[in-house]
Parts: sequence; C-alpha cells; structure tokens
Amino acid sequence: MSDAWRTKAQTLVAFASWERWSVSAGNSFGPTLEDDQSAIWGAGIQESFHPGPRWSATLGARYDHHSEFGGAFSPRATSSWLFADKKWKARLSAGSAFRAPSIGELRYPFSGNPDLQPERSRSYEAGVERYFKGGRAEISLFWSDFRDLILFDFATFRNENIGRARARGVELAWRQEVSEHVAFDTGYTYLDGEDRATGQPLLRRPRHRAFAAAFIHPHKELLVSLRATFAGKRDDVDALTFLRVEDPSYVRFDLYARYHRLRFSPYLRMENLADRRYEEADGFPAPRRRIAAGLDVQL
Repeated sequence: MSDAWRTKAQTLVAFASWERWSVSAGNSFGPTLEDDQSAIWGAGIQESFHPGPRWSATLGARYDHHSEFGGAFSPRATSSWLFADKKWKARLSAGSAFRAPSIGELRYPFSGNPDLQPERSRSYEAGVERYFKGGRAEISLFWSDFRDLILFDFATFRNENIGRARARGVELAWRQEVSEHVAFDTGYTYLDGEDRATGQPLLRRPRHRAFAAAFIHPHKELLVSLRATFAGKRDDVDALTFLRVEDPSYVRFDLYARYHRLRFSPYLRMENLADRRYEEADGFPAPRRRIAAGLDVQL
C-alpha cells in the first residue's frame, strides 16, 4: 500500500508492503518441501522535489525485514537537469538494494543451499538524454558492486554466493514514433562483469546484448509487435566436464498481437518465432517455438 502528499514543488510518497511464501512439493518418493515458509515486510519513503524550474531530484529510503535474514536499509537518490533548449537532459542516480534468497534457492532438493546469504548491491548511473520530435535517444554509464551475489554453480549443482562481484558498462537506447501507426524501440548494452575474487567474467552474462522492436497499430484497436533479441558470447561451465566454456551468441524473434474491443482483448503470442536452437545456459536447451493465445477480460 502507498499514499502520497503533494504540493506545488514536491511530492512525498510513503509505502509499506508485506509478503509471505508457503511452499509444499513432492514426488513419487515423498515430500521434497513440507510447508516451508518465509516472509518479508518493508516500509519506505520517497520525496520528489524541484529546486529549480529545470532541476528535479528524489531522495528515498526503504527498510526491509526478512523472517530469516533480519533487516536491511536501502537508500536511493536521483537528480536530473533539463537544459534551456529542452532538448537535452542530464541525470545521475545512486542507491543500494537487498535481495533475500527464495525458498527454492535455499531448500529445493539438490540445488538448494541453506547457507546462502542475501544479495546486497550498490549501484551508480549517469546518463544523457536527447529529445527529438516524437522520439528520444539516450546513453547511460552504470556501475554496480555486489556482495554475496547468488548464482547456480554447475560444479556443485547448488546455488552459491559469490563473495564480491562487479558489473559496469554502457547502455544506448532510441525510441521513435515514425507515424501515428508505427513506432520502434532499440537498445544496446555493453557489460563488463567480473568475479572480484577470481578476476574471471561472471557466468552467463553476455558482454554484448541488443534488441530491436517495432510496434504497428493498423488501427487503434489492434497492436502488432515484432521483437528481435541478440545475446553475445558469454562464459559458462560445461555441464559434463565442469570446465569453463564459451556459449555461442544467438538471435531470437518474438511476435505479439492484441486486439482490444470494449472490455475484451484476445491476444496471440509467439516466442522463438524462427524455431531456433540455442542455449541460455550450457547444457540446457531453450524452448523451441512456443505459441500461446488467450483472452483478457476487464471487469
């Protein structure tokens, strides 16, 4: 739940949340998880204000308390400046985050690790945006430091903590409306991820990743989108020899169509449209072409 208080120059938002998980699972040999439970509650506050006509900033913080791992405090701050011509914007942000292991990561048979610790991270970002008629381009530099990052270790077949890790890189994005009926969205990310203890690249983190998507509205009630996703080569662990290997790059195409009429929205989703064979993790083939259709009803 959340609530907000607004004045002409600032907005104050307070929020609170509570989540509880209870999992039971089993197979022909008996139960594997018997009513395992965990819970987390959180509360926070964020203030957005405008020190000047073109300067905006936010300050916020949240506190989370997990039933097994105790509490964590996560502050965050952002600031942006819109230049006088209103075509350029510069922005900065910094913050920290906390993620507790899930029940599956802790206790699932074979892969679960009850000794896992929560992930903690600090992130920093700086970027510039350029506005065009009907569009926007941006470039961002980012840096994140992780402590106790949770990854699946194929050598032990368990989830493990990496003591310290770093991820830094650059992101490029361009969003443009070509006409009333056509728009596109593109992006590219260069990532340098490193296990600080070994100096080796983080597993299954491609150095190069990109996407391009087109959105077509033949008329106002119909949306058709086509998306292409590219993931570059990345370090992994061979599922049989446990030696480091390099997974090949891949390209995947997805199609989505949705028709909205009154309160009804039938949709069609096709993933891996070209039916490509690829692996996001070594030894684990990704699903081939998948087709799903459904109907959303707004009550």
